[in-house]
Amino acid sequence: MSYQPFIGIALFSFSIFFSACDQEDVQAESELSQLQITEESSFLENVSAQLSSDVEDATLKDSSNQSSRRRFGFLNCATRTVIQLDSLNEYPKTITWDYGSGCTSQGISRSGRILITLTGDSRQAGSQRIVTFEGFTINDYLFMGTKTITYEGNKSYTAILENGLIITPESEQITWEYNKSRVLVSGGDTEDTEDDVYEIYGSESGVTAEGTPYTKTITSPLIAPNACYMITSGTIEKTLGDESKVILDFGDGECDNLATRTQDGISEEFEMNFSCRKFGRRAS
Repeated sequence: MSYQPFIGIALFSFSIFFSACDQEDVQAESELSQLQITEESSFLENVSAQLSSDVEDATLKDSSNQSSRRRFGFLNCATRTVIQLDSLNEYPKTITWDYGSGCTSQGISRSGRILITLTGDSRQAGSQRIVTFEGFTINDYLFMGTKTITYEGNKSYTAILENGLIITPESEQITWEYNKSRVLVSGGDTEDTEDDVYEIYGSESGVTAEGTPYTKTITSPLIAPNACYMITSGTIEKTLGDESKVILDFGDGECDNLATRTQDGISEEFEMNFSCRKFGRRAS
């Protein structure tokens, strides 16, 4: 009796089995990758909004009028230092916003320094705030780059980030550059900055921690209230390399950490964090 046909069938069956397993592994890794990239995207948007809030707080002329800082609890541990660069003129000047070795509130930890050079009065159209970072971290993510904020008048700002680099706690690198507009739409008529609400427009590009190039466009203005530590609504459309687009929806205006990602017609809700979870690969 010949066993060759049975051997052939067995080998064929095993090849189908392992091929199916390989496809499942690839699909699972792709899904994990997409989820990680989605969380990374929400992380960058929320961090960007908070950095803008930090700069706004630091450049207030009256350093005691920083009520918005109390929502994070950083008022007592961040030190503000002003250096006038020209003894005859008020501007330019440099403001250092120093978090020291670190302080934490509501799950957000900052350390290091933000350096801000002001070319003119921050409420005068055309004045700029040039922002750099010195050992500055948020939840152990190290930030580098140069951010130039220009006041356009009418409570509107443009912000350009160049050579942006984030080094994760796992020593991976995220690059990002953006050109955005930030408009104060509510709260500007009070002295308390905690009730300020901003709309954010614009686009971004870079390379994810996994090495995937991306482009991102805000398709519905992001709403960033100073009284909340997360963006509360708005949508962005993100394209990853040659893959299909991902829509990220920040919610309906509630101050929470929930957002929704939609890809290929499938939507799922996830929790935003001021960190990017590190997903392990499936065991082979």
